[in-house]
Amino acid sequence: MRTYRKDSSILSQVHARIWLSGCLESSRRDSGFCASVPPEKEIMRSVTWRLAECSRAGLDGDRGCTRVLAEVQKHCDKSR
Repeated sequence: MRTYRKDSSILSQVHARIWLSGCLESSRRDSGFCASVPPEKEIMRSVTWRLAECSRAGLDGDRGCTRVLAEVQKHCDKSR
């Protein structure tokens, strides 16, 4: 998110999603990492979780941030 915060353009969003996806795929799974991450199919919980995480990162109301976090949900959905 640090890199994304510097440049929140569409291209930066794509770059952040690709980087995050690769990072999550290659990292060792922590059993608690996905504990608070709702499944993507649970729309309202997803929106609430993404907004809260973006706010925690200092990116309140940033739609691009919520799109980047979709990669975390995809990763967690695969591991369930």
